[in-house]
Amino acid sequence: MWNFKQYKEKLALIDDKGRRVSYLTLYKEQKIFAQKIDSNSLVMIICENTYECVLGYISCIQNKKPVIMVDSQIDKAQISILCNIYRPEYVWGKYEEIHGYSTVLHYGNYYLMSNSRSEAKKNDSIDKNIALLLPTSGSTGNRKYVCLSYKNLMSNARAIIKALNIRSDDVSPLNLPISYTYGISIVNTYLYRGASILLTESSILDGKAWDFFEKNNFTSLSGVPRMYENLERLKFRHKKYPSLRVMTQAGGRLNINLQKKYLEYAKLSGINFYIMYGQTEATARISCYLLNKHEDKIGSVGKAVPDLNISIDCTKELFEAQNDNSCGEVVVEGDSVFAGYAESRKDLISVKQRYTLHTGDIGYIDEDGYLYLVGRKTRFCKICGRRIELDDIESVIKDEFKIVQCAAVEKDGIIYIFIVNPIEGELIKKRLFRKLNIPHFQISIHVIKKIPHNSSGKIQYGNLLTLI
Repeated sequence: MWNFKQYKEKLALIDDKGRRVSYLTLYKEQKIFAQKIDSNSLVMIICENTYECVLGYISCIQNKKPVIMVDSQIDKAQISILCNIYRPEYVWGKYEEIHGYSTVLHYGNYYLMSNSRSEAKKNDSIDKNIALLLPTSGSTGNRKYVCLSYKNLMSNARAIIKALNIRSDDVSPLNLPISYTYGISIVNTYLYRGASILLTESSILDGKAWDFFEKNNFTSLSGVPRMYENLERLKFRHKKYPSLRVMTQAGGRLNINLQKKYLEYAKLSGINFYIMYGQTEATARISCYLLNKHEDKIGSVGKAVPDLNISIDCTKELFEAQNDNSCGEVVVEGDSVFAGYAESRKDLISVKQRYTLHTGDIGYIDEDGYLYLVGRKTRFCKICGRRIELDDIESVIKDEFKIVQCAAVEKDGIIYIFIVNPIEGELIKKRLFRKLNIPHFQISIHVIKKIPHNSSGKIQYGNLLTLI
């Protein structure tokens, strides 16, 4: 996957504890780690954005040891459940004790534990093409995982490098969870290109993180909509970062007003601002474009990254045309498309590489080939016989009232809107009726202290439904 020897003394990983690791040192340490793991063994990594975690991941991928990534925010009981379901031969993480496992290596604050139970020897073999298991949509505690092959990882890494013009002198913070497809793609692409990655567990809201980024002359910054909303709270756009040359956004729809603000900031600061779209099932990125050069396409998620093809399937279900363009399900074809789902160890025995992915996202492609997303199949509801997109409701409220924290769900024909700002409910209802023709009596407004998000920054709509 990575050619460590090519870059030798260049810095690969830098953490906020003072560790500075060259590609040559990383090559040597990952080889030592791999020797502790038997062939055809599944390794569970309890993920944190630390050197120990990244070392374990790199070693496993480089030496063909399949990995299952688990977010460290999951409690120990849930990890034990996942161990029973997937029966990994090894667990790499901060826990000193997990039932049925014994420590074989202690490095830094991580422990490599081996399955000491007798039934481990009877484990089913794993398909040699499986490289990585990632949770669907970066969710925590989900037992369903996406199976990615070595071919998937290599193909998508190369495509992202081309699309973003990643250079060997780039320095990128790993400011997204490594258990999340967007986060792991930073590791895969920047190390593939011979660039440097900054590791910190500090929150993006913590001044220490920014001191660390600036001290090491960070050149790129990647974020989901939640991060850009938080950057507004930090007054990020009021400051210049001389070394910063690239900003990227993916992981959901960024409010158009914020896109415009960051586009203007990027133009004034000499920064390239890329909008991207991706899914775990497509390894990471599906489409991308440089907003600076295509301001007239704002609201789009760009064109397919190299070696992928995007089309629209209008045959399965009828959706209203958008801007005279046929609207339907987004379909992706190429080598980045995943090798299937897993819900237990038995699902890993054999996988078949897929080349076509029906994304579940609804969109259209304009006359210039740019993809626009309308919403998710699962985010549509019918009100008074009309199809309503819940994401459109959120966008209207954010645009009209200049707020960033808002979420909409539907249950039993009623649209429940959750906001953190104490805005007059009747005013919201009037705007939604005017913009989307939704009757007042089918809207319920709730003010809460905080919109729940998972570790990858996505809204947990299921949690909101429990508040109804």
